[in-house]
Amino acid sequence: MTKNICVSSMGFFPARIQRASLIKCLLLAAVFMCDTAHSADVTAPQLLEWDFTPKTVDVTTQAQRVTVTFRVTDDISGTETPNVVADSIDTTQSTGFANVQLISCNAIDGVWQAQLTIPAQSAPGQWKINLFPLRDVMGNSGNFGPGAGFPSELSVVSGTADVTAPQLLEWDFVPKTVDVTKQAQLVTVTFRVTDDMSGT
Repeated sequence: MTKNICVSSMGFFPARIQRASLIKCLLLAAVFMCDTAHSADVTAPQLLEWDFTPKTVDVTTQAQRVTVTFRVTDDISGTETPNVVADSIDTTQSTGFANVQLISCNAIDGVWQAQLTIPAQSAPGQWKINLFPLRDVMGNSGNFGPGAGFPSELSVVSGTADVTAPQLLEWDFVPKTVDVTKQAQLVTVTFRVTDDMSGT
């Protein structure tokens, strides 16, 4: 009796054996897909190490730079570039976001470095260095850091600190009425602002 032989990527097998193998493969594929679902990236990156130097800066005559070095790990998709900023605890002054670069390894397990500049004549006292919630490529994010166990307060010395906000002295605009029935109209606002030291 001649057996029915089929040709496929699995080789030369009797049709009934091939069908059984195909069913088994489909079942295994379904199991694999279920296992893959369990490997979904739902975990935010983790901060493992954190430090900065120097711990004290004197900005009486010129700006000073603070270097923050930290290590972050992520399980699957990789960490996006973190955001680091320093804020005065007693005033509204801030450095703005630092220039952050990956200096070692990769986005799965890497060492990052942030350069913060404290402007000359900044407010004296304690400044807090903040790490914005770490976020990975898939959008998973954590909490503000660096968190307990990591240093975060910077001491700023400033002999002639600028702690006064700019002042609005004059304000006006023209025209006071516009007709936009047929076309857009331009309104010009003119105002005068003063600041005591660093400038607006």
